[in-house]
Parts: sequence; C-alpha cells; structure tokens
Amino acid sequence: MKLFSAGAAIAAAAALVALGSGPAQAEQAPAEPENTGLVFLSVERGGDRGDAMVLPCPEGTGHAQGLAACAQLAAADGDFRALPEVDGVCTKEYAPVVFQAAGIWEGEFVLYKQEFANYCTGLHATGGAVFDLG
Repeated sequence: MKLFSAGAAIAAAAALVALGSGPAQAEQAPAEPENTGLVFLSVERGGDRGDAMVLPCPEGTGHAQGLAACAQLAAADGDFRALPEVDGVCTKEYAPVVFQAAGIWEGEFVLYKQEFANYCTGLHATGGAVFDLG
C-alpha cells in the first residue's frame, strides 16, 4: 500500500472541496412564455378566398377575439381538433365553409383543415372564438 504525505493529502482534499463547493452552473436558454404560437387562420366560403389572418398568441393582436382565441387554443394545447364545441343556434342552410390553420404552437407545427355545412356551424364546433375572423 502506498502512503501519501500529509501535505499531499491536504492539497488533494482542498482541491476536491473547491471543485465540489457549489452546484454546477449550466447555462439555461431563456424560458419562453407558455401558450405561445403564431398561427395563420383562414375561412373559405363557397370556393372564394374568404377571410384570413395571423393569430399571435398569447397577445391575440389583430384578431376580433384574440385573447379568447388564444385562451381556447391554450386550453386545447394548440390542438384545433380538441377545441370544445359551444352551444348556439344555427340555421340549417347549406353554405359550405372550410376552416384552415397552419403555424407553430409552443415550438410544434400545427395543421388543421375541416369543412362545415355553414359558417355558424363551424364557428360553434371550434369553440366560437378562434375562427371568428370578424
């Protein structure tokens, strides 16, 4: 067995204490706010281009119901198919519309496309705020 001098042992112990004296400081990326996204929304009516706009969340700037739309998307974790239906009365007229969305929600690509019998039916089926492009 090899013996170390007292000086060598003290120096080694001091080095270990210095190395382990504090937690390792890893650089962390700045935290992004939760429920963030940038989504392009469109409503096509009867083959026409219809309405379109960009919904920036969480601000909702430029959207008729921006804050409510962002809140609905946040509650659905950015999944348009998980938007809860809202109650309402719609006429039974057949005037097909296509609701579309494409963009980024919390770093993930989102894509949605759904046809509805009319605008009112589609609006209620998708929570009432997100596709209310005013």
